[in-house]
Amino acid sequence: MYAMKARSSIEVARFASISEGTLNNVIAITLLLLTNMLDVSPSIQAKSTNGLVLRIASISATGQISVEMHNVSPKMIKLWKESNSWGSAHWRVLIVRNSRVHLFFQNPDIIFTRNGPAYLEVAAGGRVMQMLELNDGKWLGDGDQATTITRGDTVIVLYDVPKQQIYREAPNSVAAVNAGVWYGVCAGTTEVR
Repeated sequence: MYAMKARSSIEVARFASISEGTLNNVIAITLLLLTNMLDVSPSIQAKSTNGLVLRIASISATGQISVEMHNVSPKMIKLWKESNSWGSAHWRVLIVRNSRVHLFFQNPDIIFTRNGPAYLEVAAGGRVMQMLELNDGKWLGDGDQATTITRGDTVIVLYDVPKQQIYREAPNSVAAVNAGVWYGVCAGTTEVR
């Protein structure tokens, strides 16, 4: 495991060595990931997005990222389980290395043999850990080679749950807002040392 310097937000000065085009790509990707928030009313948006905080707890050189999800709201929140189509494919990982952005995302075309909405409950103030394994075959991104994370990399993890998502396999989709499940976008970032 590497030592890390955790940050609550991305420091623009940190990216001074990134070319303007690469920085624009990072900004464009981040904005695309946040677009599902546009149809959320302000009162619902504040309720949905303020209750969950991500912190990257550990990173291995072999592409394993342990993420702590902390419920900072005064009430219990529900998170979709990843064992069904409602909970899958919500994670994105950006690795900035040598002025280049490497984007990874969970494969959205996973087939489930049994598929029904399920969630886990996180008590007020509670925490759950999520392990992201970029080399487990369930991630798409930077070609077919194994992913490594090295000292000096900046790692950004995004958790992006839309208010409602429609799946071909589940035409009677359950909206997160109707199921009382957390939706929104949150992120954690760290520099690998």
